[in-house]
Amino acid sequence: MDLEAIWRLSRPHDSAQDDLETVPFFTWLRMQRAGSRVALYASSPSPASIFVHAVSVPAANLRRPWDELTEWNGSPFDAPTCSLVYGGNDGPRIERHEPWDDHEPEVLRGARQLVFGRSFDGRIGEKSYFELTQDITVAHGLHWLEERKAWCRLDDEGDIEEVAGVAEHRLSAADSATLVWINREVLEAYLASTATCLAQTFDCAWLPRFDTRFDPARIKHYTDEAKTLTCKFMIDADASCFRGVQFIAPARTVHELGELAYARSHPPKEYETFIIHDWKNDRIVEWSSAPGTLATYFQPDSTAPFGTSPVFFKPQVLDKYKADREKYSLSDRTLSCRNAWSLKTFDVNAAGQVHTYIIYLGNLPIAEQRYWKSFNEPPKAPISQRAIASDFEGRWDTELDGLRDLKSLLPRLHRESSLWFRLKQPELLDHLNYPLTSAHKPWDDVIIDLAKVVVEGLEHAALKKLAKARGRIEDPKWGSIRWLREALIGLGVEDERAMELVTPLDQLQRLRSKLSAHASGGDSAEIRRQLLKEFKTPKAHIEALATQLHASLTAISGILQASH
Repeated sequence: MDLEAIWRLSRPHDSAQDDLETVPFFTWLRMQRAGSRVALYASSPSPASIFVHAVSVPAANLRRPWDELTEWNGSPFDAPTCSLVYGGNDGPRIERHEPWDDHEPEVLRGARQLVFGRSFDGRIGEKSYFELTQDITVAHGLHWLEERKAWCRLDDEGDIEEVAGVAEHRLSAADSATLVWINREVLEAYLASTATCLAQTFDCAWLPRFDTRFDPARIKHYTDEAKTLTCKFMIDADASCFRGVQFIAPARTVHELGELAYARSHPPKEYETFIIHDWKNDRIVEWSSAPGTLATYFQPDSTAPFGTSPVFFKPQVLDKYKADREKYSLSDRTLSCRNAWSLKTFDVNAAGQVHTYIIYLGNLPIAEQRYWKSFNEPPKAPISQRAIASDFEGRWDTELDGLRDLKSLLPRLHRESSLWFRLKQPELLDHLNYPLTSAHKPWDDVIIDLAKVVVEGLEHAALKKLAKARGRIEDPKWGSIRWLREALIGLGVEDERAMELVTPLDQLQRLRSKLSAHASGGDSAEIRRQLLKEFKTPKAHIEALATQLHASLTAISGILQASH
C-alpha cells in the first residue's frame, strides 16, 4: 500500500461528479474488499486529511436500522476502562466500560476494536505506539518485531512472514501519514470464526484553507446498491469531504476456510530420486525417496533397497544452513529448519562427503529434496565409523572428536569454574561445526566462534586478582590469556608448563586477529597456506586445535580447582 497515494486520494474532484464509485478515494475503498491487505487504521494531516478506523461488528447488526450511521464517533485511541465510579445511590465502585458497548448508531453497538493506539511517557524513544488485539495476535501466533514494524510468524518454510504491520510515510518535517494493515486471509479467519464483519469508518477531506466552510444544504447522502457502504459527502471545485462506513464481510465461510487450510496443510507429497548405495543388493543406483518404494527389515522377500540405504553429497550442501544461523539449527549430526522440517541424522565420511539415509530425505519438503539432489554424488568412501556404530550397531559413539569434546567441556567449565571462566555466548556452541570445504569464510567463522566461546570466556579480573595474590607483577598491557599464565605460575606451575598450557589459547587468539573480516595486513593467505600444508584440510586443522584446547582447558581447570 502506497501511503502517499492514499494521502492524495482526498484531493478535490470535478464538482459535477456525483458518481462516488468513480472517485479515487472510493476506488481505494472498493479495493479494500478484495485486496491482499486491509487497512485497520489510516491517518494523514491536512490539507488532504484521511482518517480510517476499522472495528469488528457482529454480522447480525447489519440487519439493524442504518439511520444516522454516518454520525459514528470513535478512534483507535479509545480504550476499555476499569475505573472508579461514584455518585448516585450505589456508592463508590469499580466499573469496566467498553467504548462501543452503548454506541450509537445501533449498527456499531458492541463493536470491538482491532487496533489500539497507546502512549506511555516512560518509553524510551517513541512514546506512542500501536497494538493489535490479542484476539488476533495470540490466536494466530503473531509476534511484534520492531525491526520490521510488523506482527509476524514463521511460515511453512521457516521464513518470517509479515501478517500485519505499521507503515509511516513522511510528508514533511512535521507531518507524516500512518497506516496499520493486516493480511486479508488472517482477517477473514478472524471475522468468519467470530461471526463478525469489518466496519471501516472513514472521514476524508480536502481543505486547502483553514477557514473553508461547507454549506450544509449542499451535503448529499449515498448508499451503494449492495448496502455495504454509506456516507455523506460534498464535492466542490476547491474542497471536498466524505464521512461514512464501509462494511466488509468475510468472502468465505468457516467451512470453506477450513477446507482451504486443510488442503494447504495436506498437499500431495512429492519425492525426488537420489543416487544411493543399495547395500542390500550391492549396487549404486538412482532410487526414489518415496517410502512405498523402499523395503524394511521385515520384508525379506522384497527386492527394493532398504530405507537405510546411504546417500552421499558434496560437502557444500551444508553451506546454506551454516550461513543462516537464525533459520537453521545445525549440530554435529542433526539439521532442522525452524517451524518447518528436520533431517534426523547425517554425518561426514573419510572422503569429506556428507551422508544420510534415503528414508530421511523423503521426509523433507520437495524444495529441500531438490536442493540436496543438486549436491548428490556416488560414494567416494563408506559411511563414517561413527554412523556405523550408532545407527547400525546400537553402540555409543566413543570415537575421539576434538570439537565435540570441547563443546561438551565448555558448559561444564561454566558451571564448575565460574570464578575464572564463563561461557558468555552459549548459543554459539550450536553453530560450531567443522568446515568441510577449503573455502575461507566457513573456516574463519569457526575460528572466530571458537575464540568467542573460549578466549572471551576467561574472566580477566578474576585471573588478575588470583595472579597478583600469588605475587605476580602487573603489566597493564596484559590480557586475560597472559594473566592466566601468570596465575598458573603463581600456583607453582613451572614457566615452561604454564606456557605450554596457554599456547593453544594464544594461537587461537592470533588466528582470530589475523583471519577475521576486519583484520589488516597481507599475511592471512600465507597463514592459511602454512596451515593447509601442515593439516591438509581446514577440518583437520580445527580438529587438532580443538583437541589442544580441550586438553589445555581440562588441565588448567584441574590446577585452578585444586588451589581452592
